[in-house]
Amino acid sequence: MIQPKEKTVATFDFTQPKMDINENQEIGNNNIDKVNLTNLASNYDQNNQNYLYWSIPEYLRDDTDNQKYILFVDMVAQQYDNSWQYVKN
Repeated sequence: MIQPKEKTVATFDFTQPKMDINENQEIGNNNIDKVNLTNLASNYDQNNQNYLYWSIPEYLRDDTDNQKYILFVDMVAQQYDNSWQYVKN
């Protein structure tokens, strides 16, 4: 009797290792303070005129009841950034 061949499936692990944001992580030959990088990224977003947040009308941004909407807009923007990076590379 002929035995069927086993099927092999390639699996990939794209998860990132957990890192403590308070630790200095060595990347290459540089020590990079993750807190400073987070601050730089936040400052860039706040000063970026193309930040999708700025397309939200001011009366909606100023109302504290709209925090979930603002979070949703940020998530949509992140999805477009990820798609752009995928297409670019």
